[in-house]
Amino acid sequence: MIEHEKYKGRVIDVHTHIGSCDRYKTIGLGFFWSKLSALELIKHMRKRGIDYAVLLPAEDVDDLEDEGFYIPTDCVL
Repeated sequence: MIEHEKYKGRVIDVHTHIGSCDRYKTIGLGFFWSKLSALELIKHMRKRGIDYAVLLPAEDVDDLEDEGFYIPTDCVL
């Protein structure tokens, strides 16, 4: 039995990111989510029984763009 199957309500991931959007792509990061496109995130969610996700940007914090980690709000929207 998959762990989420015992719950009767909706499963919501309240904090997630993607690794590529339009011309932006995270680089040099080893995190799982940093390798996901929007479509890959949806596949990941379906596989694990996640109904909804709150997709968050990563922008302008300590010049993260220079470090290769920049997914702006307009892409998330």
